[in-house]
Amino acid sequence: MPGDPPDASPLEHIGDERGMEGFVDRSDSPSLRPPYPLELIGEEEPEGCGQLERRWVLWQEFMTSHAQLDAWLLVAEQAVGAPPPTHVAYATAREEIRKFERLRCEARSRLVQLDRMTQRNRTLTRLFQGAMQARLLGSVRDCGQRWDNVNTKLESITGRLKVLVSEWEGFEAEREELALWLAELDVRLTKVDHLTGNTCEKLRHLESFQQSVCENSRRVNVLLQRGEALIQSSEATDARQVEGRLLELLRSCSLVYSNIAQTHTRLLSMRLVFEDDWILSQATDSGCPSETLLEEEGALDMADLDLPAFPNRPKCKPP
Repeated sequence: MPGDPPDASPLEHIGDERGMEGFVDRSDSPSLRPPYPLELIGEEEPEGCGQLERRWVLWQEFMTSHAQLDAWLLVAEQAVGAPPPTHVAYATAREEIRKFERLRCEARSRLVQLDRMTQRNRTLTRLFQGAMQARLLGSVRDCGQRWDNVNTKLESITGRLKVLVSEWEGFEAEREELALWLAELDVRLTKVDHLTGNTCEKLRHLESFQQSVCENSRRVNVLLQRGEALIQSSEATDARQVEGRLLELLRSCSLVYSNIAQTHTRLLSMRLVFEDDWILSQATDSGCPSETLLEEEGALDMADLDLPAFPNRPKCKPP
């Protein structure tokens, strides 16, 4: 059986050399690798075959587990040793997250394996003394330190990639919401144009747009700032894509805000020309929005919106 000792003559020779024997391998050549630690052989006679067999089984289980963990650590160390660059494309970042998340899952299972190795090592260190005991303790300590280093780097790399992806997706979600709001505002403006009521009623509908325009103009300003920051931290292709989408949003804002301002001006002109009570309404405060209401609030200031770069954006006074 695997634990049976060889003849007496080789035992004497091996017993003299066991203090110089390596923990796992004597050399890279398989022919020079001992089937089990020489200390197991040298101490066979006082312990008996049963104790030797137990020590051999425990040692073999430990070494098998150690070899598996060491192989995984080598692969993981190579992966975290070459992390993604600082400026990485959004699509690449998502792929990298999936890869490193798989490694993190594997790291958790390897931690369980490391714990089992530690428990088995405690038993082995009670069965061995001297150099063998020190090597057993050192091997587990080394694996533990390597696992800690790999796990720390995995957390750092994955965290950085998740921040980049989160910023990109948050920017896209907000941009889509604002684009939808602008489209709805344009539809509402068209409906106001086709109302059959008098001019004063239409002006009241326009006035209802004022608060929405001010609030969402602030959101546009914030989104532009987020976009500028994203451009600085993104890969060149992604940066150009972000810039293009910001410019598209600015053009949409310019178009819708201009349509609102033109509709407001046209309605005021129609009221002045066709309604006989115009002068009287100014004196008696009919409740119809004044001709300067929207301009005073600054809600439709288009001067700074219709620009190709990222200038100062329109500001609304607090309502």
